Amino acid sequence: MTKPTINPDLEVERRNASFNVSKMTEFLHGGVQQLKRVKQIKKQLLGEKIFGITSNGKSAEEIYDLSVKKNVILFELVAKYNWNIDDLTIAHELLTTGLPLSLQIMMFIPTLERLCTDEQKQKWLPLAKSYKLLGTYAQTELGHGTNIRDLKTRADFDQENNQFVLNNPFPDGIKWWPGGLGKTMNCAIVLASLYVDNQYKGLEAFLVPIRDMETHEPLLGVQVGDIGPKMGLLGSDNGYLILKNVRIPRTNMLMKYSEVDRNGRYIQHGDPKANYGAMTLLRSGFVRISALGLQAAATISGRYSCVRRQGHLDSKGEEVKVMDYVTQQYKITGNIVNAYALTLISMSTADYYHKVFQEISVDNWTNLLELHTITCGLKAFCSEISSDGIEVSRRACGGHGYLASSGLSNLYVDHLPVVTVEGENTILYLQVARYILKKVSSFALKGEGLPPSLQYVSEPTNGPISIETLTGLCKILQIRSSFQAKRVAEKFQNLLMSGENQGIAWNKCSQELVNAAKAHVECIGADMFMRAFQKSSTIYPDLVPMLEKLLKVYFYQRILEGAIDYVESGAVTIKNLDVIRERHCEYLTSLRKDVIPLVDAFDMEDEQLKSAIGCYDGWAYDRLYNEAQISPLNKLQVQPAFQKYIKPLQIKSKL
Repeated sequence: MTKPTINPDLEVERRNASFNVSKMTEFLHGGVQQLKRVKQIKKQLLGEKIFGITSNGKSAEEIYDLSVKKNVILFELVAKYNWNIDDLTIAHELLTTGLPLSLQIMMFIPTLERLCTDEQKQKWLPLAKSYKLLGTYAQTELGHGTNIRDLKTRADFDQENNQFVLNNPFPDGIKWWPGGLGKTMNCAIVLASLYVDNQYKGLEAFLVPIRDMETHEPLLGVQVGDIGPKMGLLGSDNGYLILKNVRIPRTNMLMKYSEVDRNGRYIQHGDPKANYGAMTLLRSGFVRISALGLQAAATISGRYSCVRRQGHLDSKGEEVKVMDYVTQQYKITGNIVNAYALTLISMSTADYYHKVFQEISVDNWTNLLELHTITCGLKAFCSEISSDGIEVSRRACGGHGYLASSGLSNLYVDHLPVVTVEGENTILYLQVARYILKKVSSFALKGEGLPPSLQYVSEPTNGPISIETLTGLCKILQIRSSFQAKRVAEKFQNLLMSGENQGIAWNKCSQELVNAAKAHVECIGADMFMRAFQKSSTIYPDLVPMLEKLLKVYFYQRILEGAIDYVESGAVTIKNLDVIRERHCEYLTSLRKDVIPLVDAFDMEDEQLKSAIGCYDGWAYDRLYNEAQISPLNKLQVQPAFQKYIKPLQIKSKL
C-alpha cells in the first residue's frame, strides 16, 4: 500500500481549523501585498538548494566555507532579482542561522546611512552596496559590554596630520565579538572615546579599514582574528580587533551629528545620543528574531506532538497523540500563544522605530529616549520568552528533540545569544528601570507629566476590574506595574534621604528595579498586542474570535507566572487567581483543535525549519531514519578507531 503524501494524523488536524488559516497568514505578514512579496522572495531564495544544507557533522572550516558561499549566493540573488534592503531583510529572516556577512546589511550599511554626512554617504555607500567595503560594527570590548561609557578604545585627534590615531589597550580594550570581524570583513565602524588636545569629548563612531581591499591581509597596526568556538551561530566568525597607532583620515569620523573640524574644534549638530541609533535598530531587530525563533520551535513541536502517539487515556483504542495530554498543551499551546504575541509585538516595534527615526530626520528628537527604553525592554523581554520557549519545545519532544536533525537543538543555541548580545538582559532592564525611576519620581515630587508608555501610573487603581475582558486584564498588568514602580521609587528616595550615595542606593534597590522594569515591559508588550488586535478587527473581522482567545490566554499566562506580585499589588485576589486558572485551562483545551492550523499560519517552509520531526508532511520517523543514514560515522561500517584502539584492547584482555 502506497504511503499517503501527508501523514493522516496531520490531515485530520488541518481539517479542524476554526479560522481562515490563509487570512491569518496574511495578517501575520502585514497584509496581502507584504505576504506576496515574502512568498516571492521565499521561492527565489529557497529554490537554491544550498540554503537547505545544514552544518550538522561539518568541521569549523567547512561550516565557515559553506556560510560564506551561502552569503555570496544570497548577494547574487539580490542583484539577479533587484531586491531592495527590505527584501534582503526578509531573506535574512528566512535563513535561521548566522552568516558571516549578516552585519553588512543589518548594521554596517544602516549605520552609514544614519550617521554619515551626505558627502560621506556618496563616498562609502556605493562601495558598501557593491561589497567592496565589507563592514561590521565594533563596540563591545573584552573588558566592557553594556557599560559603553568606559570603553577603552581611544581615538586621539592629530591636528598636524589631520588624522585620528586609534589605540585599544591590551587586554581589556580589545574589541571582542563583532560578527564577521574574524576573517570576513575588511573594515569596521569602531566606537571609541574621542580625545582632542587630550580632552575627552565623548563616544564617537569611526570608519576604520582593517584589511587590504585587494589581498585581504591585515593592515599596519591591526591585529584581527576569530575568537574561537561558540555554542551556536557556527557560521559567523565573531572576531577580535587590536589597534596599535592606527591612523585614519579626520573625515573617517561619522560626522552627521558631531565632528572635529580641521582646526580641532569639536562641533555637535544634534543629539549626542544619535550614535546609539545602531543599537536601537539592532535591538528592534532582535524582537523580530525572537518572534521568528519561537514560531519555528512552536511549529516543530506542535507538528511532532500531533503525530507522536504514546500511551492510553483509557483501556480501549489506539495510543493517543501526545498533544492530547493536558501537560503537553500547557507547553506547546502556551508557546504558540507566546509566538503570536511576539510576532505582533515585533510588528508594532518596527512601526514605532520607523516613526521615531522619521521624526529625527526632521530634527525632532522628542521620542528617542522613549524608543531607546522600549527597544531595550522588549529586546530583553522577548528574547527571554523566545529562548525559554524554544527549550521548552525541545524538551517537549522528548529524546528526539536532542537530535540535531530535530532542528530544535540548533535553533536553541543559535537564538540563545540574543539574551546577551547588544546588552545582557538584566542590564537592559536596569536601563528601563532608570527611565521609570526618573519619570515616576518627577511625577510624584514635581508633578511633571508622564510619557505615553507610563501614563497608567497616574490612573486610579481602585474600583472593580473584570478578569473576563481584555481591558480588565490589561488593567491588571498596569496595576501590578504601577505598584512596583512607585514602591521602588519610594525606597530609592528614602535611601538617598538617609545619606546613601546614589550608586549604593541604586545597587541596594537593583533587584526590585529589575522587577519593576519587567512589569512595565509586560505592559508595553500587552499594549502592542492589544493595538494589533484592534487593528485586525476592522481589516480581518473573521479572525477576531481567535485573536481574542489568544490574547486572553497570553494575559492569563502573564498573570499566573507572576501570581504573587499581582496579589501583593492588589491587582487580583486569591479568588480571582482560581478563576483565571480555570479560564486558562478552558481556553487551552478549546485551542487544542487549532494547534496545527495556528502553526501552519506562520507559513514556515521545511527548508527554513530544517527539522526531521517538524516537517509539513508529518512523516517524522521516516525522516529521522533517513537523517541517521547520512551521519558521517555511517560512511564506514567499521571505523579506523576500532582497529587502532578497541581491537588492541581486546587482544590485551585475552592475555
